[in-house]
Amino acid sequence: MKRKEFTERQIVEILFEAQSSAVDDVARNHNITAATICAWRSKFSHLRAEEIKRLRHLKSEHVRLQRVPARSKIE
Repeated sequence: MKRKEFTERQIVEILFEAQSSAVDDVARNHNITAATICAWRSKFSHLRAEEIKRLRHLKSEHVRLQRVPARSKIE
């Protein structure tokens, strides 16, 4: 199954919807697993969409910087 990327706003909307409905029903409506909703809830439940976007940007920047080889001091 191909992995689908959700925007930050979609994640927040799905989590909000999961608060008022059954998690299984929400997961089925959005073609994701209930485990995905639980994982998002543990990671993003206290964040707003803008904060999630910033967090994702920081993580991708961190990964990019780790790939850059460390430059040794030339003395």
